Amino acid sequence: MSSDEVALIFTLEPLFTTIFSSWLLGEHLGIRGLIGAILVLVALLLSQSYQKIEPAKVDV
Repeated sequence: MSSDEVALIFTLEPLFTTIFSSWLLGEHLGIRGLIGAILVLVALLLSQSYQKIEPAKVDV
């Protein structure tokens, strides 16, 4: 596995935690919890996305 794939799997850890806590323990998130969880997941996915910035070519 590449490091990018591993980072994506670890990024989804909060999602898996929420699903299993809801399924196994019967816990539920309120609207604030859902909004917060979505914001965290979006931030994590954006931080792992490719942002290739090529350096400017300088003629000497």
